[in-house]
Amino acid sequence: EDKIDFAFKILPEILFKSKFDDKKRIKEVLLMLKSRMASSMISAGHSTAVARAESYFSASSKYIDEVNGISFYDVVCDYAEHFDEKFNELVGKLNEVMEILFHKDNLMVDYTGSKDTFESLFEKIEKFKKTLSDEPSAHDKWIFKPENKNEGFKTASQVQYVAKSANFKKNGLPYTGALKVLQVMMGYDYLWMNIRVKGGAYGCMSAFTRTGDSYMVSYRDPHLKETVDVFNGAADYLRTFDASKRDMTKYVIGAISNMDTPLNPRAKGLRSLSAYIGNYSFEDVQKERDEVLSCNVDAIRSLAPYAAVIRDSEIVVAVGSEEKIRSSENLFKITRTLA
Repeated sequence: EDKIDFAFKILPEILFKSKFDDKKRIKEVLLMLKSRMASSMISAGHSTAVARAESYFSASSKYIDEVNGISFYDVVCDYAEHFDEKFNELVGKLNEVMEILFHKDNLMVDYTGSKDTFESLFEKIEKFKKTLSDEPSAHDKWIFKPENKNEGFKTASQVQYVAKSANFKKNGLPYTGALKVLQVMMGYDYLWMNIRVKGGAYGCMSAFTRTGDSYMVSYRDPHLKETVDVFNGAADYLRTFDASKRDMTKYVIGAISNMDTPLNPRAKGLRSLSAYIGNYSFEDVQKERDEVLSCNVDAIRSLAPYAAVIRDSEIVVAVGSEEKIRSSENLFKITRTLA
């Protein structure tokens, strides 16, 4: 809290006095960004694969891909490769972004901290607002056009990260808290046994989110096509799923413990902000908790259609070795080198 004065002092300097005419430094930052992104996308290949797969059908995921995913990485690589000839264009776009973003009517402040500091915050905010533009913000309508590319990204790695994804809400299925229990069960039962134990992958994950976006993905996987076959078999497995009361209790505890993880102040603030922006109420939270706590074998069986949506979507993205990508080319519409 003793750094808040400094934060409000340094913000205008960073936002409005950053020097984009230092060509040498801009290139250093650009190359550093390219290197970090390449390393991150390969080491966290499961996240890369899921994000790219969801960008095929989700407007928000496509936006994230444009500003922080593979599409953005391609832009960074292009500027780095043609730096001298595109330097002026890059500087022009940086200045354009500043002019678009930093307006008074576009400011949102989210605070997590003590009451005393909160009450002294308003004066600092008003002073900061004076540095922002009085012009109305420009809000252009962004048109999202879904496109299933089914890409295989070749890397120097000898392992694969394989993802299948879909949106169950677009297929008429509602969100339920029981999906959190399904996620835990899949990670300890079906996916774990077939992908980790039998398949030899380091890990496997799935998720079914409140927005309807859902996926199954493997981590550091020696296989590719075989893993897709496992994902496709999940719906049939769930239709006849069975578990003891003890095992179901463990799955429920696993799901509810993820919801009740102790949070530091920053995490509390982020969760609160997400709920505010997403219009997610306390009543919604309680309903989800009740659905988790009441989940049983029959509830898990009833979720088979959610896994079927992923099976039937035919959306596949893999990040992995050139050999595996090439040997499974029939799964992909596009194959290319990532980094």
